[in-house]
Order: sequence, then structure tokens, then C-alpha cells
Amino acid sequence: MGRAAALVSITALAAAACTSSHSSGASSASSSPSAVKAQGSSYTIDWVGGPSSDPFWAAIEKGAQQAGSDLGVRVSYITTSNPSAGPEDYAQLVSTAVSQKPSGLVTGDFFPSAMGSVIKQAVASGIPTVLANQGFNTWQALGALAYFGQDETLAGNLAAQQMITQGVKNALCINDIPGALAGEERCGGFDATMTQAGYKVKTITTPLSDDTNVSVLTQDIAAALHSNPGVQGIFTLGVLVAQAAMSAVSSAGQSQVKIGTCDLSTAVLNDIKSNKLAFAVDQQPYLQGYDSVLALVQYLRYGLHPVGEVRTGPLLITSANVQKVLIVNQQDPGVRGAA
Repeated sequence: MGRAAALVSITALAAAACTSSHSSGASSASSSPSAVKAQGSSYTIDWVGGPSSDPFWAAIEKGAQQAGSDLGVRVSYITTSNPSAGPEDYAQLVSTAVSQKPSGLVTGDFFPSAMGSVIKQAVASGIPTVLANQGFNTWQALGALAYFGQDETLAGNLAAQQMITQGVKNALCINDIPGALAGEERCGGFDATMTQAGYKVKTITTPLSDDTNVSVLTQDIAAALHSNPGVQGIFTLGVLVAQAAMSAVSSAGQSQVKIGTCDLSTAVLNDIKSNKLAFAVDQQPYLQGYDSVLALVQYLRYGLHPVGEVRTGPLLITSANVQKVLIVNQQDPGVRGAA
């Protein structure tokens, strides 16, 4: 996860809703071989993910719909909009998608304890299933054909390595999505790398109810700074938490504290460019949306699919390469998960 967290960013998943919404698109007639072959096949791919209102998930949906258009298949993006949604709500979304008997299913194993069984049911019912965004360690056991996304532990490792490179020896990881595997793995990877280097690190877990409230998250992080003197770096798991961390550091008069985050937004990109943020760890959500649909269509047509995980991240965005990302975002808004 999004949003993620991984949901990441997966942060958005925890804040998403119970009432599902659908967005679908299909290609018109085309002279390309793929589109011609798809005519009459009536393939429908259901993609269950986080809310399109979040730049991260909007990029996933954009990639999925573009793949549907390019390949001549119908993609239905299924999401939620109730901020109180949780594990059972996402499990229900997958169950609803399965009941519609799509040609193929894409989802993430966002909350394994709740979603694992329904993903297995999809596979057992004969629906070819691909995991994306979350499920790096579970896709094979669940019977999925492939996984598209990042190893969240490696994302945390990379963030810590970058912090260490910038001289940080005392850091916090802010887990704002308790219960989501992405948060545990990202902060776990961050902690492991900092600890192995002999440095001080602590994970601060904020209430899930605070997840989308920047002002409350700011208070949470400010309290953590007060309780942990000497902090030199803060790693956050999503763009809203990064915003809160910057506000907390500013209000505490600790502008020297380095802040890094997961995932992208236009604000994040501009803050990296101006050195307000040290870095972002990008998992390229557009690729997760596009490639997962591509894999299912190739499987449905030819019985072909990737062998092993297809990693779309982690990719480090710093002041050295952020301008290229900003240019792409201006030319093709939303592709880099920034809006």
C-alpha cells in the first residue's frame, strides 16, 4: 500500500471509503494488431485500489486505463470513498469484484489478515489474478500470477542509506498507517539499516484516525520531536505526513532536521527542488497500473506472464534528478503520481 503507506501512497487506503466507485475505459477500433486481436474478446479487468482523489492512486488508475486503451480491453477501477474504511472494507471490494466474474483481477494485499482469503477465493474461482502495490511477500502463496510494485523493506533501507549519506545519526520513522503491512515494512527497513550502521532510530506510530489530518499529524510529530531530543532526520511514509513533518520542524525551530518521504506530489517535488525536503522514495505507481493490466492481457491471450516479482521501485528522487520528474509532470500530468 501507497498513498503506498505503500497504501502507501498507501496512506490513502487507510483513509479511503466503503462505497465503491467505478471508472472504466475501453479502446475504440484500431488498426494495431493488439487492438484487432482484442475485438470480440470482451476482456474486462477489474482493478481494486485506493481513491483516485489521491495523486498516488490517480497515477495507478491512469496507467491501468491507458493500458486498457492501448490493448483494446475494458478496465474497471474499483475504489472507495469513506474515510472510515478499513481492512474488511477492502476485502469486501475484492469480493464484489469477484462476484462480477471479470476476465482478470488486479489488487494489492493491503491488509493480509483480511484480504488474503478473498484473494485466494478469486484465484480458486478461476479468475487470473495479479497483485500490485502490496503483496511482495505474499503473491505466490495466494496463487497470483505475478507481483508489480516494490519491496517495502528495501524502500526503508534506501531511505535510511540516504539519511546516513546526509549525516543523520538520530532519526524517527513516522508510521501513520498502523495495521497496514507497508508501514511496518518501510519503518522496519529504515530501522534495520540505521541500527546496523550504529545509529539511533525510533519508530513513532500515530493513530490511524489522524492519517489525513495534517494539523493533527503536525501535533503528533511535534510531540515526538519534543520527546526525542537530538533528532536529525525524519522519514515519513506519504506526502501528507511529509507536509506535517515540515510544519512540525518549522514550528519547533529545528530547520536543520532532514526530512525524507515516500511517494510524490507536485508539492513534494517542488519542496525537494527547494531543499525543504531531502528526498522522496518513488515506487512509480503508473507502471504498477499499466504493467499489471498488460500482464493479465498477455496471459489471457497467450498464456504468458512474468516469472517472479516485477519491481517498479524504490527509486530515489533528490535535488539532482527532481527537475526531470517535474518536466514529465508538466508534459503528462499525473504519470509520475504528482498532481
